[in-house]
Amino acid sequence: MCKSCSAATRRKFQAGRRLEGEGEPIEGIREDIEARIVSERETTEKRLLADIDQERAQHQKLLQDYNRLEQRHENIKEDMLALQNTSITYNGHRPVAAPRHSRNDSNEGSESGYGTLPKSDNENIDSENEEQGDLRSGIDMGLLIKLQQKVRDLEKEKKHLQLNLDKREMDGRTKVDIMENELGNVSLEMKSLKETNDRHKRDLHDLHQSLSAGKSDDHPMKILTQQVSVLGEENEKHRQEIVRLKTNLTNSQRRWDLQDSDTNDASTNTDKDLLMSDDELTSVHGNGDLTVAYKSLKMTNQTPEPSDIQLLREKNGILEKEILAVKKNHEHEKQELKGQINELKKDNGRQQNIIGKNLKVTPEAKMNQALQEEITRMTNENMDYAEQNEYLEKQVRKLKKQLKAAHKRLTVLAAADPSILSGVASENRDKPTQSEVPSSMDAQVKSKSRNEVMGMIEYKPEDEQRLVKAVIIDLQPKNIDDRVLPGLPAYLLFMSIRFADYINDDVKVKSLLSAVVNSVKKTVKKHFEDVEYVSFWLTNTIRLLHNLKQYSGEENFSSQNNKIQNNHCLRNFDLSEYRLVMNDLGVHIYQMLVRIIENKLQPMILPAMLESDMAGLAPTKSRSDGESRNISIDSLIKQLSTYLTTMNRHGMDPEVIRQVIKQSFYLITASTINNILLRKDMCHWSKGVQIRYNLSEMEEWLRSHRLYDRNMEHTLEPLVQVAQLLQVKKRTDDDVKLICDTCSELTTTQIVKILHLYTPDEYEKRTEIAFIRKVNNKLAGRGEMKKEAQLLIDAKHTFPVTFPYNPTSINLNEIDIPESFGLNFVKKI
Repeated sequence: MCKSCSAATRRKFQAGRRLEGEGEPIEGIREDIEARIVSERETTEKRLLADIDQERAQHQKLLQDYNRLEQRHENIKEDMLALQNTSITYNGHRPVAAPRHSRNDSNEGSESGYGTLPKSDNENIDSENEEQGDLRSGIDMGLLIKLQQKVRDLEKEKKHLQLNLDKREMDGRTKVDIMENELGNVSLEMKSLKETNDRHKRDLHDLHQSLSAGKSDDHPMKILTQQVSVLGEENEKHRQEIVRLKTNLTNSQRRWDLQDSDTNDASTNTDKDLLMSDDELTSVHGNGDLTVAYKSLKMTNQTPEPSDIQLLREKNGILEKEILAVKKNHEHEKQELKGQINELKKDNGRQQNIIGKNLKVTPEAKMNQALQEEITRMTNENMDYAEQNEYLEKQVRKLKKQLKAAHKRLTVLAAADPSILSGVASENRDKPTQSEVPSSMDAQVKSKSRNEVMGMIEYKPEDEQRLVKAVIIDLQPKNIDDRVLPGLPAYLLFMSIRFADYINDDVKVKSLLSAVVNSVKKTVKKHFEDVEYVSFWLTNTIRLLHNLKQYSGEENFSSQNNKIQNNHCLRNFDLSEYRLVMNDLGVHIYQMLVRIIENKLQPMILPAMLESDMAGLAPTKSRSDGESRNISIDSLIKQLSTYLTTMNRHGMDPEVIRQVIKQSFYLITASTINNILLRKDMCHWSKGVQIRYNLSEMEEWLRSHRLYDRNMEHTLEPLVQVAQLLQVKKRTDDDVKLICDTCSELTTTQIVKILHLYTPDEYEKRTEIAFIRKVNNKLAGRGEMKKEAQLLIDAKHTFPVTFPYNPTSINLNEIDIPESFGLNFVKKI
């Protein structure tokens, strides 16, 4: 019995051991799968975050380009207005003020591209513009309409003249062709007549000789023959003169007819006006009849005046020039028509090729193409339906909010006056009677006290511009008391937006938000070099953006609100699109702030980081001017502290401050490394020590203000590695491995460049070429070839900015309007 028990126990033990042995691999596989899933998830998250950052950077770059183009557009508009005002001044004898601003559109460092005049000049110009703004706008608009109408009239006239020109060119070409044909026919006829005349002359000469030989000198026939010979010679001379005069007369008549047709805009001359008639040709060339020739000679043989002959010759020359011009135009148009024919031939060949390809397409390919077109059509329809669905959903949400607001109003009114709901209660038989309604309503609803503050600012529509001018344009950040709530203008503007939403006036909401955006842009553009203004309005723009999110009524934004803040949410309108506009405006102002800081820090970086002697080493010979020689790392840190104090005083979000400081330190790092790569005297071990000392001072400053984190460390890491590279030994293979492992944030080209430029101390040896080649071979293939080939760092690169959601704990009904704002025309309700 004991043996059987022990055997059973042994079998159970062995079975347990087998299960444990099989369970261990399963557990290992499970851990591997979980580790793989976690790794893939992290990789996917990193890739998605990188894609989001890339999209954000591209969007902000496009936004920056758009703002720059918009600024250029405004500059051109101001130039046009200045020209129009100048023309009005010349006509009306009024003086014109000089241009208010100077611009530099090509400078990306200045976002607005404007410079300002002295304060007194600006005040005078502003007052003059305020007095004459309406008049100028009316004059400019009327002038613009007149200019547009004038342009349209000129275009119509141009088309009409072009049609007339084309018609006359066609008529001219037709007349030239007819004239050439007729001249050819006349030349052939003249040639035949000349041959006939010569033959008759020879016959007459033979007849004269025969008569002379057979008759005496006083014979009547001989005398008559001599007279006929003399008359024939004179007739030939007169005939030639007649031909010349007839030709000149015909040419003059044709030119006069052309001039008459140009003056009266009539049709061109006919072919009969251009050529001599058949009777004239017969009278000119003759058929040998002396009597007809003699009569013709007596009628036309009148010697013209010398002035008339000169005039006819001049007109003949003008006509010849016109004929040459017409021929040239004809040749030019002939070439154009040939070019058009060639293009049509090419187009025809291309279409024939397409038709041939379509004929060769198989039925399956046609079916696939038809299916692809159908899929495209259905996809477009689905997108349209999705847009319609989204629009309808927005309308449903809007109607629900309006219904909820109406229900609340009805409830409040019923609590104040129970008779309002008496009719509603009597209609429903299942509900209590009229006498029971007041008691039930009193048990569930409490009427609001008249003295309860709702956290809104009531203003009249005509006071909108005064409100915006007082809160935005005329507000000076330096004159605001430090005890005032940070971001107070944003709160006041949102309270005004809440009032427009409360009365359900969409026109008022759109007008106020548009005025706010335009006024903020105008203010920061006017003070584009003042850190105080730009930082102040960056803070208020971000705060207004947070308020639009916090009081939108959306669950993901209102989850941290208290009960009072939820009651202050917007009721009638969805302002999500205006949140995007505010976000873009914040990005634009942030870029302006970064450019201001960069322009101030740029000339201080080289003297502070590389040329000053704060570490107790031999200073480098400065290439800067006298003022820059006194700049040290303390001066640079002091300037950064000034900017940090300004942003903290305005109440800027800590996340935005960190991004501004990170961008500033990136500029310091990039500029310092670029100067080291371009100057051989900076590549020395002492510079490595000096850079490390300056970095320790900046890191200490960051820690003292609680700004030092992983992002700041990553931003300064390239400069730390440059300092280590200047200080490390450069002899053995171990040094090669140490350099390659240490300088992970530097590219291969940068490392090799610094090793080439490195200047050894008097106790050191120059870095050998073989050592540099080993480092280069070791770093080959470390990363992307394009990235590793980069030498200088882009100091103008701007990191994409984000504005993390930061709700406030302040209730709107607790905010008071300071008297210094000058808002006595509005009312807090």
